[in-house]
Amino acid sequence: MGKKRFSEGFDSLFGDDFFKEEEEQSKEQKTETATAKPKAAARRKSGSSKKFADGLESLLTEAFEEEIQDQLAGKKGKSPSATERKSFGGLDSLIRSTIDPKTIRKSSKDTRRLTILLESEQVEQLKKIAKLEKTYLKYMIRDIVAEYLKEKEK
Repeated sequence: MGKKRFSEGFDSLFGDDFFKEEEEQSKEQKTETATAKPKAAARRKSGSSKKFADGLESLLTEAFEEEIQDQLAGKKGKSPSATERKSFGGLDSLIRSTIDPKTIRKSSKDTRRLTILLESEQVEQLKKIAKLEKTYLKYMIRDIVAEYLKEKEK
């Protein structure tokens, strides 16, 4: 970069004529660049990318407009009701339940959880018996307790 030399004095910079000339020059440059830009842009972008960009832009503007309308209408905080929710689709629709909800019945009795301490040998024997009877250990213990209580009531 070399030194800049002014052919005119500094007086011309502060005059009214200078600003008018600058405005005219900037307008000419803007029109030149405005006419040159579309040609360069047309060379760079293919027709399909323009269509894609235009389609994407229109989709986004529609989505934003709908969201704004929903917010103004007060639909922002509402969650979809059971009837508005979509049914299962895809893989969920292919998987069927292995349990029939009609056969599941809740016990009308009030049940409570109980923790008991047994010797490990006794637990192993009870497990073997439960395995032979093809039942759970908890059901077997429940039946044993029920039988014991019946005997005590007599």
